[in-house]
Amino acid sequence: MNPFRVIEIQMIALKNNDKRNFGIKKAYCYASLENRRYTGPFEKFKKMIHDSYSPLLNFDYWGIYDIPERYENSYIQDVYVVKNNVQYIYQFSLSKQKQYYDRFTKKKIKIDNWRTDSVIMKSKNPIGL
Repeated sequence: MNPFRVIEIQMIALKNNDKRNFGIKKAYCYASLENRRYTGPFEKFKKMIHDSYSPLLNFDYWGIYDIPERYENSYIQDVYVVKNNVQYIYQFSLSKQKQYYDRFTKKKIKIDNWRTDSVIMKSKNPIGL
């Protein structure tokens, strides 16, 4: 799966997050093991999303903001999110993973699968009405 597809899956899931936090669970499934070491377990990750990344939940729309930086084992992509007439720019950093068994999804992750290492808010700007 290519890195853009990972971002797309996470964004669609977060846009459609529900009371059971299915969207956050889906996004967590695509977080790298290194990311999970700092942001997990899942309950801690869920709280972090609700407390610090709430613009990513149930937003109005999203899109690609700039040309990605693509390297052999890393990928950086800025995306924009619009929610309540505010535009947020987030930087997604992904890396290729080595093969491992994912205890959360209970699946074997194949070598060279892309996963999200970090998501950082770069800017927040109101949209003129």
